[in-house]
Amino acid sequence: MDRGEKFAMLLQHLEKCSESIVYYDEIASIVQQIRQMESIMAPIHFHPNQVFDETKHVIDVIAKKYLEKATDNVHHLVPIKVAADGNCLYNSILLVMNNLMVTADELRVRTIIELMINEAYYENIFSQFIGSVTNMSTSIAVTPEKKTFKNNTSTRIRSPEFELSPSRRLRTENNMGTNFAQSIISNALQQHKSGIENQRQVRLDILKERALTSRMNETTEHRQIRLEKQKERDDLKQMTETEEERQIRLEKKKENARSHRRNETEEQHQIRLEKQKIRDQSSRSNNIDEQRQIRLEKQRKRSQANRAKKKLEKLAPGNIDVQQQDIEMQFTKTEEYASCDGKSISGFTQNSNVKKKNSSCSLWPEPIPRDLTETCLQQFLQQMSMSALAEVTCAVCNVRSLVQTSKKVPVSKIPNIHLLKVSNELKDLILSTQSSVLRHSIDDTIQMTGHVQSSTSFNSASFYYENGIILYTNGLHQENKTHMSTLCQKYHVALTKGIIPKFSAANNMWLGDVPAELQDLTIPEEKLISL
Repeated sequence: MDRGEKFAMLLQHLEKCSESIVYYDEIASIVQQIRQMESIMAPIHFHPNQVFDETKHVIDVIAKKYLEKATDNVHHLVPIKVAADGNCLYNSILLVMNNLMVTADELRVRTIIELMINEAYYENIFSQFIGSVTNMSTSIAVTPEKKTFKNNTSTRIRSPEFELSPSRRLRTENNMGTNFAQSIISNALQQHKSGIENQRQVRLDILKERALTSRMNETTEHRQIRLEKQKERDDLKQMTETEEERQIRLEKKKENARSHRRNETEEQHQIRLEKQKIRDQSSRSNNIDEQRQIRLEKQRKRSQANRAKKKLEKLAPGNIDVQQQDIEMQFTKTEEYASCDGKSISGFTQNSNVKKKNSSCSLWPEPIPRDLTETCLQQFLQQMSMSALAEVTCAVCNVRSLVQTSKKVPVSKIPNIHLLKVSNELKDLILSTQSSVLRHSIDDTIQMTGHVQSSTSFNSASFYYENGIILYTNGLHQENKTHMSTLCQKYHVALTKGIIPKFSAANNMWLGDVPAELQDLTIPEEKLISL
């Protein structure tokens, strides 16, 4: 393996290291190993060739056109063409170096080594212009073929400087310098922040992996010692925490427990219950009488809270509000009492004594106030009275509805009454079915027996027909010699909006009179024929 192949292989190793999460440590490790290879780390001598040789060099025609338009101080230079493979800088150095043993890969590797060795020096001088030296080393380690725009690698091209007037060139240079400095500063700050965040995340991941590894390899004794120290730290932290911090800690603990229980299997659920049962038995066996009394008191309070909650759930929404409020107050008090963690027995005993002294109300619900009882009874009587439950028949649909929601309208003032006219086919059908009923024809007006009379009700026939409009007589009456009609709220709104009522005769919804054979039936007879 020759010298060029060795450096190509080293560059491949550095490229793999740059893809790792802890790329900085891996690149530094590879650099230390390369520095120990004296055969390939011998210094190289650079003697640039400043003479143009037609046998070796080719003029770059495009670059020459740019130089001709640039300032006078570069007209004497001759641009030489190099391979545009992403190694333009290194190829340019090799072209004037006159050393056939050195390759572009070797220059890349040596550049990375130099940046890693003298990182602090380059960081202080050039970080404000090129950003983090660590990121620059990683970028150099990637081969040119993979440094594409897909990899979010940007390429900067320096534009040629054209000769301008002194004042204009001065203004342009100042503006360009200001903008360039501002962009460099903002980019440097952004890269610095992102670099710090990435390093922090990497450091946390490494610490987490180390902790997991150490716990896997620790013995039982070491584990007990670690848990005891952790418990002491937690106890000390809980003693100094505020009430707000305590509530936040309990909420997080409760949420973590719920999340863990939602994801556990049935087997894990049974194992957890068994372990909890063993812990409870062990703690009860070690409890003193005072602790046992406190535990039983807490259990009793929890039972009362559960019973009150179940009772509250069974109550109907229309029940008395005072009973619900009393039960909710009782439930809240028992929950607050049961939420005490009991870390300190003496502190818990003092709190319970204070609560007993300050508590002046009994656990039994108070009697319902008399005013509330009378109000509820009055509302019940009003809603169940005959005036509230009275019903009337709609003159349009012949359906009974509450008096409170019905509308009384004179027949002559029914809105859009022309919508109630029946079709000729239905009119002929009605006339044919009512052939046995006495008919009187006066000026194209057809009235069935049962037309409006001087009395306050229409009991002689089932419907009223005039000018093609059918109204049911049960919904008609007379007030002060005015023919009145009763309309249900639904169809009064429909007529007001100009809509034909759905169950009106005008919509071909006609059933006719009840036959004489089906009138005055008993309840069993009605049930039999309705099957």
